[in-house]
Amino acid sequence: MGIVVAQEIAAWQIEQVEVLTVTGLTFDLAEQLSRFERAIFIDACPSLSIGAAIELLHGSDYMETFTHHCNINSLISLTQWLYGRSPQIWLLGVAALDFSLGDCLSPIARVGKTEAIAIVKYFFEF
Repeated sequence: MGIVVAQEIAAWQIEQVEVLTVTGLTFDLAEQLSRFERAIFIDACPSLSIGAAIELLHGSDYMETFTHHCNINSLISLTQWLYGRSPQIWLLGVAALDFSLGDCLSPIARVGKTEAIAIVKYFFEF
């Protein structure tokens, strides 16, 4: 779901917005992340029954070690530790209940996508 929303945002071709699509977070994203003032992570959220919701995230003092995978808080903390800064980071959850393979979005996912796009437009003031 996050990739679907990100692809639509990328199609806007706005100069000050860079869209990255990844299928999972890894620690090597810290360098790229350190260059931004603000970042929005977009992901499907099965706990939302409909729509989309956004929340501000904060890095934690705890970082996962001895793993090739990371979560958003660990990535924020690592970015801060390595580069002395990290952007303001938001998590945009998009309602999605059906994760089976298919070529179209469910009605709930379509509503979530529409709301997510509206939130991003508001967030970047365009």
